[in-house]
Amino acid sequence: MRSDSVEALRWAVSEPLPELGYATAVDAIEDSRGRTVRCTPHRRTVMLRLPGSTLFCKHRSRHPNDSLVEWGNLDRLASLGLDVPAPVFLAQDGARSVVGMRDVAGRPLDVEAIEAERRGESGAFLDFARTRVVPAIRTLHDAGLVFRDLYWNHLFRVGPADDPRVAFVDVERVFAPRLRWRRWIVKDLAGLLSSWPLADGSVPEAVLGEYGADVGLVRDARAKAVRIAGRRPKYG
Repeated sequence: MRSDSVEALRWAVSEPLPELGYATAVDAIEDSRGRTVRCTPHRRTVMLRLPGSTLFCKHRSRHPNDSLVEWGNLDRLASLGLDVPAPVFLAQDGARSVVGMRDVAGRPLDVEAIEAERRGESGAFLDFARTRVVPAIRTLHDAGLVFRDLYWNHLFRVGPADDPRVAFVDVERVFAPRLRWRRWIVKDLAGLLSSWPLADGSVPEAVLGEYGADVGLVRDARAKAVRIAGRRPKYG
């Protein structure tokens, strides 16, 4: 994709979706359909319902490279066997850009954890975390990648009830650090500790247990989690 004023529209494999009706990047960027579900000063996420499918479209008014990165990360994580939203299109016109992806048919794990506790099924959720969440995170780290937004609301439970999987969403901040690898692992683990919604910390402790051989790393992750929890989110 070019970063100058020449517009570009790219479709994922097996697309385009004719019902979108996009012929140019501007068509995608200026599409007024859908409902805004999240908005910050330079980014807006729109839910667009189509016959037979739902898309989430992330519109950015500047930093188009962020859209390029997210588009690439969707493919990168899928190539590792990790579940992510299926990419549909990427459009750029100068500083403006949008990434469209299919909805993930599942719920965030912070919500799932709260519901599991309410139903008295925390043990089953812990088993899911040990058998699905921990291996997925290790797959990410073993590939030399970290996720600067590794929080429970960015992990979704997907798939059938008898064979659930975990999916990663909002993956624009997945990257391969060149320096200070340990620092970024600490940040990932601290994000999971600080964003856990329940008083019972068995699940995040199960994740930490995977890294328990490095006592210093676990200690630093706990300390970092306390600092993260003391901050207020910038945009709610």
